[in-house]
Amino acid sequence: LGLDIKDSLKFISPVYRLRMDQAGRVLAQDPSLYANIAIQNPYTNRAIEAYLKVCQNLLQTILQKDYSAFIKYFNQASKHMGDFPQQALKETNFLIKKLGEFENKK
Repeated sequence: LGLDIKDSLKFISPVYRLRMDQAGRVLAQDPSLYANIAIQNPYTNRAIEAYLKVCQNLLQTILQKDYSAFIKYFNQASKHMGDFPQQALKETNFLIKKLGEFENKK
């Protein structure tokens, strides 16, 4: 998208900051490790194809401004994950708090 990462970090929410931190962490590591994981895993192709299909469906929902379809998909995904979203909410609240403390110490 041509965004300047440093500029975008000024405007992102704490949750998206954690996502950026995760991406940055991966990109700071050995690319051959991730190449081996992706290429040697016999399920990588299926996983990426499924991901792309979901992304295409979501894109169409957004382009059509279909709020009810988006909410239905969101609720189905949440239901599929069972109790995990509530656990993840607690864990990420903790991480966001710690990230804020870390940022304030800089």
